[in-house]
Amino acid sequence: MDSTQDATSNVPDNIPAPPSPQPVPKTDPLDNVQSPLIHRDVPNQNLTSPDINTSYMVQYMGKRARLTGKILEVHAEENFVVFQASDGVSIRVTFDADWDLWGTPTPFVIIVGTVIDEKTMHMETFINLGDTLDLGTVEATIRIIHDTRFRQVFFPK
Repeated sequence: MDSTQDATSNVPDNIPAPPSPQPVPKTDPLDNVQSPLIHRDVPNQNLTSPDINTSYMVQYMGKRARLTGKILEVHAEENFVVFQASDGVSIRVTFDADWDLWGTPTPFVIIVGTVIDEKTMHMETFINLGDTLDLGTVEATIRIIHDTRFRQVFFPK
């Protein structure tokens, strides 16, 4: 082929062009499930552990979430702590195993776990936040996260 000849001129006319890539539809596996136990406005627990306060615990029963606050009392023998969440409400946080195996928490922590009921969460782990924390700022942030005006920012579909 000489240098002035187009490289595509050697391609036979009877070869079809490759198909254009088709977009893959995004589907939610729960779209076809009809159950009163599935809260459509609660994010997929396999992908997230959203920050909540105690007023959202009813919506997240059986789901993974995060509560930020202060450990008030440790009852290691009974495997629970009394925890004050960012909205000032105290709840019970249960845990497995010996408390000493969890390490030493700072007074302010994020509890990551499963919401059992409106006053109980079962801890999977905790994140130390230090000796001081402005819980008012945490509470304001949680209210913004769950405000319907900003839902798509924090919980995109």
